[in-house]
Amino acid sequence: MNARIVWIIAFAFVAGCGGGGSGGSPHTPSRFMYVNADQGPNEFYTETYGFVLSSGGTLTPIAGFSPIPSSLPGGGPLVIPSGSNFLYTNINGISAFQINSDGSLTNAPDASFSMTDAVGLVAHPSLNFLYASSSSGVLSVFAINPGTGALNLTLSVSLGASNFEILNSPVITPTGGYLYQAAVYYPNGLGQPGLSQLAAFSIEPTTGALSAVPGGESQSQPMSCP
Repeated sequence: MNARIVWIIAFAFVAGCGGGGSGGSPHTPSRFMYVNADQGPNEFYTETYGFVLSSGGTLTPIAGFSPIPSSLPGGGPLVIPSGSNFLYTNINGISAFQINSDGSLTNAPDASFSMTDAVGLVAHPSLNFLYASSSSGVLSVFAINPGTGALNLTLSVSLGASNFEILNSPVITPTGGYLYQAAVYYPNGLGQPGLSQLAAFSIEPTTGALSAVPGGESQSQPMSCP
């Protein structure tokens, strides 16, 4: 059986015209939905699919949309910054795409990086920065080119010298002032019982740089690995 496991869904909003009515109707939003899915049961590469989401909730494949394949396993996150026409995914390292008016995607120039261990992405509310967390416990900051969507790596911050593992995306407060990242710390080495940790960082608004918040780190009781 050819099963697919859906990992993440992202929406893009573009302006569309409503119809009907003698006096005309206000513009209504039309939406595109993008899905990362694993192939299976024995082929675990990821593809990105695109759909048109109607006002009634029905889904229609975007006309002429070719699934974007990846040779990498795991359905990485899709991020569409609110108000942006760019989509970011980590199924091929980190890649950026321009969302066209018909929902099709084209590669943003110079936007892919060999960051194969990226497990989470989040965009800053200003649309100026993209943050990527890696499974090795490193947070990377990318500047977003507002015209092309291309990414430029500006700096990286490590949660610790070693024995840290990140499994999910960071989150940013609505005002864009702070970033929080959950992780697991293994004091006795990877694979041993670990401590869940929540790290807090302040965000410098002009550069996107991260600075650890004094006293902003918290840990839970040890937990065993499955």
